[in-house]
Amino acid sequence: MPIRMTGLISNLDTEGIIKELMGAQNLKKTKVENKITKLEWKQEKWKDLNTKIYKLYTDSLADMKTEGTYLTKKASSSNESKLKVSAGSNAAEGTHSVTVGKLASAQYLTGGVIKPPAGSSLTEINRATKLADLGFDTSGSSVIKIQTGASEVATELVVDEDTTIADFIEKCKDAGINASFDDTYDRIFLSAKASGVDNAFRITTGVSSAGDEREALKDVFDFDNLSAGQKSKVNTLIDNLRTASLGDDGTAMTEAEEALSDYLTTLQTDKIKKETEEAYRASLAKEEDFSQETLDTKISEALAAAETQMAEKATELGTAIGNYENALTDETLSAANDGGLKNLGLSDVDFSVDANGEISYSALDESAGASLIKASDGWITYNGAKFEASSNSYTINGLNFTANAVTTEGEAISVTVNKDVDAVYDKVKNFIKQYNELLDEMNKLYDADSAKGYDILTDEEREAMTEDQIEKWENKIKDSLLRRDDSLGSLLNTMKTTLAKSVNVNGKSYALSSFGIVTSDYKEKGKLHLLGDSEDTYGKDYEDKLKAALSEDADTVMQVLSGVTKELYDNMNEKMKSSTVNSALTFYNDKQLDKTMKSYKDELSTLEDRLKEIEDRYYAQFTRMEVAMSKLNSQQSSLGSFTGGGM
Repeated sequence: MPIRMTGLISNLDTEGIIKELMGAQNLKKTKVENKITKLEWKQEKWKDLNTKIYKLYTDSLADMKTEGTYLTKKASSSNESKLKVSAGSNAAEGTHSVTVGKLASAQYLTGGVIKPPAGSSLTEINRATKLADLGFDTSGSSVIKIQTGASEVATELVVDEDTTIADFIEKCKDAGINASFDDTYDRIFLSAKASGVDNAFRITTGVSSAGDEREALKDVFDFDNLSAGQKSKVNTLIDNLRTASLGDDGTAMTEAEEALSDYLTTLQTDKIKKETEEAYRASLAKEEDFSQETLDTKISEALAAAETQMAEKATELGTAIGNYENALTDETLSAANDGGLKNLGLSDVDFSVDANGEISYSALDESAGASLIKASDGWITYNGAKFEASSNSYTINGLNFTANAVTTEGEAISVTVNKDVDAVYDKVKNFIKQYNELLDEMNKLYDADSAKGYDILTDEEREAMTEDQIEKWENKIKDSLLRRDDSLGSLLNTMKTTLAKSVNVNGKSYALSSFGIVTSDYKEKGKLHLLGDSEDTYGKDYEDKLKAALSEDADTVMQVLSGVTKELYDNMNEKMKSSTVNSALTFYNDKQLDKTMKSYKDELSTLEDRLKEIEDRYYAQFTRMEVAMSKLNSQQSSLGSFTGGGM
């Protein structure tokens, strides 16, 4: 930036003078800034309008073009307390007979109160309570199996000394059943996620015959001397091996075996490192400093010395893994001598399903207070034919039934199906209402008064006006921005002309007006009216053609209304396809407007640079003048001094 001397010598208002000189130049900048502001307003106006147009397109117009809209049926039940019904468009009209023979039910297992074993010091039962503390025998590899629906693979929980009620609940959830523990009543609640035999669940417990091999596998890790976290890790890795082995998944078994081997190596390595560091620190004399380099050397030596021992451990682990996998192949579960699930207030639940799909449950041990609601399928008869389902919902011949109660012997529920004229009529009314509201706004914007004489307010002008006055002034400009807009005009024309078209049905031409959907005065600019509609101020005194046509010839109404609206839908779809001037799903030239905006901003940037150059030049000129005047004053002073000295 050049040095600026502002009237120091000349006593001129340099800044004021330059400001006046820049006025004309700044006017150019203001004009471009105003163009940007107006374009921003125009973009906002179009974005808002585009949203409303697209809503019509995806909402009521999309509904009107679909033939199924005009085939809507309604159904009624003579006893809705026992049977509710609704109809699809393909439901057969007439009267149907339905009986409810049996309701489908979901399986529920409600546990009794969980009580601490005799002589236990437990004072409170909660999710963190260990199963071992409730009497579970964890020394022989107790296993709880949960199996849902038709699944052939059971989800297992191997109970060890750290297994909690929370672990059991989560494992039940993993298996696909609802499970919770109520700590107010100290009860466990289990239930199937859906009704029917196919969604019933089994839950059994026993002592695994592979328990000894599992314990031998844990011994390889020196399990008893591990931390709680390390014990949990080992148990998890062994559980993963068990799951893979029983599922006969070779890849998963290999991964599980490698994970066990890697963790054993980690434990051994960490132990050697720890012991080596402790020994090294203990050997240091008081005056000796700790050396990380020395420690690293000692650890390397210790690890090298332990290679043989670690290799032997690895071999021992491999043997233990193989023995455990072999035992799992022939695994049996013997009855839990500790009462098994009774310790949780539950009972083993098992069942069989016969060839007819009937479920038979094994006897429930209720000694712990558990209770069972058995799963069952339901069935109804429809016009004499029997239909079975795992739920109480049925879809038959276009009808949707929900059974709520069994009918008595000899009782039949009448289901009546008719055209739902009112529903179709309301959809047509909704389309007309949405269309008219949009059309009114589009017409208002397209035919808006000119805003000639209105421009963007300057700062001085805004200061002289109230907020309300400013808002009215700016709204006058904003409302005029889409006046005679080409995109808007084209879309308006498409909407009006398309809805005025005719459709040929069986050799006869029909239009919307054939069914009482008409326009009135030209001043309304295409607004639609529904003759016979009590809410339509123009059409309320006319005959209701649409309802009559829907009752007498719904098929013709469907072909005409869906045909006309589909053409409008397709035309609108064509207009909002991506092109060089507009983006997809956009009814106006947004790309072109963005391009124009960029051009304006580039022009503004160039102007700003140019204005700065001009301003700097003015200041440089005045600075040179000040410097010249300073020199002149200095010369005059010197001359005066010389003249005065010679007298």
